[in-house]
Amino acid sequence: IAATRLAQILKASIPEHLFAAALTHDIGKVVLGTFPEVNPKAITSLALEQRISFEQAEQKTLGIDHEEVGAFLVEHWCMPMSIVDSVRFHHRPERAVQDPLIVNLVHVADVVCLMAGVGASIDALSYRPSSHAMQRLGLQLGVLDQIVYDVLNELLKVRTLFRFREGSPQ
Repeated sequence: IAATRLAQILKASIPEHLFAAALTHDIGKVVLGTFPEVNPKAITSLALEQRISFEQAEQKTLGIDHEEVGAFLVEHWCMPMSIVDSVRFHHRPERAVQDPLIVNLVHVADVVCLMAGVGASIDALSYRPSSHAMQRLGLQLGVLDQIVYDVLNELLKVRTLFRFREGSPQ
């Protein structure tokens, strides 16, 4: 929702694989979560103690981060390179070469959602949009407030619709 809304606000044509890229950007976390050896509490503790990002703590603890794990998976699934790059670089959008527009949209949308408490973890408030991505997109920070509002509004609509379908009109 955030990535699509961001593209609309920018008056950019919505890239072909944007929704799939945004939806799969954290698939590596799902994969890592299936291994009993991966202790997310230890990773989070290390990130907080050393004041490093969750991804840096993953690297120190596991020798790999969820971006790389996810990129390997979507590449194995033969997904388009724009999706692979969005998964691989969603925390490091300045490294995107193939389709930087999608990567930058996914990156900023991810940060906006974390800032809004959507999909948030304990370190969510430590994320900031990359100045490189903001510059590439021609964005000012004030626009992010509108996207946060739009995302939360859309989620409220979905929640209301879901409750109505479940038989609870609240």
